[in-house]
Amino acid sequence: MLRNRLILAAVIVGTGVFASFYGGNIPYALFYLTLFIPIVSLLYTVYVYLRVKVYQKIEHTVLVKGESSAYTLRVANEDFLSYQNLRILFFTGLSTVEGTEQSMNYCLLPGESVSMDTQLRCNFRGVYNVGARAIEITDLFNLFKLSYPIRADSSVTVLPRRVQLARLNILPLDEDAKNVLFRTHAAGEELDVEMRKYVPGDSRRLIHWKATARRGELMSRQYTESMKQGVLLCLDLRPTGLRDWMERGGTEDKLIESTISMADYCLSHHMPCDVYFCEKKEIEKVSARTPQDFDMFYALCGRMTFTAENGAGELIDCTLEREDGVYHYIVVTHALDGALYSAAVRAMSRGNEVTVVFISDAL
Repeated sequence: MLRNRLILAAVIVGTGVFASFYGGNIPYALFYLTLFIPIVSLLYTVYVYLRVKVYQKIEHTVLVKGESSAYTLRVANEDFLSYQNLRILFFTGLSTVEGTEQSMNYCLLPGESVSMDTQLRCNFRGVYNVGARAIEITDLFNLFKLSYPIRADSSVTVLPRRVQLARLNILPLDEDAKNVLFRTHAAGEELDVEMRKYVPGDSRRLIHWKATARRGELMSRQYTESMKQGVLLCLDLRPTGLRDWMERGGTEDKLIESTISMADYCLSHHMPCDVYFCEKKEIEKVSARTPQDFDMFYALCGRMTFTAENGAGELIDCTLEREDGVYHYIVVTHALDGALYSAAVRAMSRGNEVTVVFISDAL
């Protein structure tokens, strides 16, 4: 395009010099003709920009990562002029439109249209735009270029993959009754708990810390029915700091998919499970104890963003303040730091068990 502009400028200067030296109708006609070329080209480009018609449709707006959906794109010339050099640009990387390249060029005669019926595949979790993003319009002489943004709503919500685990060794299923760590407090499953004074030899896991603080002496729980295991999942949503967007997206997806898989494992094995995470500044808790709760948590995972200001250590400290009881903490994180270590020590000092799942592509 720059070369064509330089050539046109040189021609305008040349015809101007020629007309000024020799005069006459033909030299001046050539000079004015070269002056009109950029004006006509610009007007043509703007005209096509205002008149081109683009339609696109995505069959499903909620997908699962790696899943394909029917995709339709139609570009039409409903005018009396030909549209030359239409270049369709697609969103790439996060999604893939099968059977297309990053850009495709078309030339449409009056009343002509081009349609594309294919499949669109989403490669990463999240909420983002897919399909065609713009059309580049170029004039006949390749002097001007305008980008026509496709304003149709093309955003989709892509849910993470749900991988079912056959076994999760960090959560033994057959615990000795003396070593069972957790109590459930889901509706309809509340345990009948009585308090008694601490007796030397009692497990620290049975100490009721709030009752101990209120009475000023150690108090132990005494359950009248068998306890069920429970899990607290702490999902670290701080920015990963990775510059490459594909590497960053892959690490973020692994963090969330790992959390979903472990929550699903707990659900299928009747283990009470709650998930703690941070959205920007606020630490939130989501229950995954019932199929309905899990489905709500799973839908939320498609919209999570890694913009948290609080890390895994702060999540553990928050649960220690909010939760009453002894739990198995599973921390899913991409960063190992002193705050996480200190919080894990505080949690274990109260009888909790802490497991850290560290995810990184650098290993």
